[in-house]
Amino acid sequence: AVVSTQSTGDVFSRGFATRRMLAQSVVRCIGQALGHPELKERFTEHEFSTLGLRRYPAGTGGRLTELEHEDSTVTILSTFQNPGLEALYGDKFWDVPPSGEGFIVNIGTLIEDITDRRVKAVRHQVRQIEKERYSIPFFFNPSFDADIGMSLTGKRTRAGERHKIFGEWMREYLPGVEPGLLGKTT
Repeated sequence: AVVSTQSTGDVFSRGFATRRMLAQSVVRCIGQALGHPELKERFTEHEFSTLGLRRYPAGTGGRLTELEHEDSTVTILSTFQNPGLEALYGDKFWDVPPSGEGFIVNIGTLIEDITDRRVKAVRHQVRQIEKERYSIPFFFNPSFDADIGMSLTGKRTRAGERHKIFGEWMREYLPGVEPGLLGKTT
């Protein structure tokens, strides 16, 4: 057996930094591809970005362990050799191949909104499999005070109908996807 002398904190710090760099590159590439390199300016602080460890218990019957949903902005996901992630394409959910030693990138609803729907959010769900498994999601989010009220072309966004800045939006969104946070439960 190999024994690591690295602390869990060091491993997670390096994992966070790697995923943050990848997510920054994704945002930069989206902005450049759409002719709006200023998109990256909305992500300068990204203080709401989080790295998590998700455990999915073993089960049978193919029940969902995460219901159908879209993430908020950019998610960098490690599923290792574990199946179960499904993405909606057309009107059907399809198996997403495990990430192996790489990453899966999910685009979320705010990126779709800010890009005037030129980049589509990935609707997905997680199906239970017969073995316990883990995944590591990294949720890359804009700066607290990033303007989400207007798209890159100056149009009012769906999020902007209720909130001008990301922090306001997140305060409403987060308890819905992570019950118990911010003192609210569903």
